[in-house]
Amino acid sequence: MVWGEGISQGGCHLFDLLRMIFDSPASWVYASLDSDQTRPDPGGTFLLGLENGVVVTVHMPWSLNAPAQLDILGTEGKVTINHFERTLTRFEVINGRSVPLEAALPVRNATRSGMLVALDELIAHMETGAHTSSGLEEGRRALETSGAVLVSGRESRRVSLPLTDADLVIDSWL
Repeated sequence: MVWGEGISQGGCHLFDLLRMIFDSPASWVYASLDSDQTRPDPGGTFLLGLENGVVVTVHMPWSLNAPAQLDILGTEGKVTINHFERTLTRFEVINGRSVPLEAALPVRNATRSGMLVALDELIAHMETGAHTSSGLEEGRRALETSGAVLVSGRESRRVSLPLTDADLVIDSWL
């Protein structure tokens, strides 16, 4: 996965997206932060282990000049989503060889901003109690995952979630 922005700024959205896609929150991280430590919200490269056993590799350095891209690789194929393409590649065994067969991924094109969709969800929740895609607990877990990535990168070690250090302070990137 390639993702833009810093670990706290863009990472929180990424961690929430991954939770929704894989229906599982993070359980551990192992990170390497950018060598340029002048930014208050660094980028980096890290592994993110989810509670359901899925492991995600994320590459999000600030120096990256590429659009965000999500590649989901499974035992039977791969899904690629970025600003320019949405493809589904199935791995078929033909004559004893694994052959990739590519097809357009059937997705609906959003005609509205994601922020407007989120606002509609919030209003519906307030008016009718309807379920939202992401609530306060999911937001807290996404922010906690950002903190774990920063701790892991700074201390060069695997960090398990939930974080238990009540004295941990993450400097604001604002």
